[in-house]
Amino acid sequence: MTGARLEGSCGPDPRTARHRTLPQLLRDRAGEVGGQVAMRRKRRGVWQPTRWAAMYATVRALAQGLRSLGIGAGDGAMAETR
Repeated sequence: MTGARLEGSCGPDPRTARHRTLPQLLRDRAGEVGGQVAMRRKRRGVWQPTRWAAMYATVRALAQGLRSLGIGAGDGAMAETR
């Protein structure tokens, strides 16, 4: 899919044609609109927002933790979530 663009609710996003990884896209989005809500999840009946900057910080912390365990680029890992 060389040069493919992803179609989203706001139309094509030309940034996806640059062959960037998901972590790179997340970093860039957090830098652009870090204070905006990225997603919401319900906890104890109340919707809680997660902002782009917080999501990026969580992903970075997870990646650093995996690196500290010796897991690097190209290695396989599995995570169980609830």
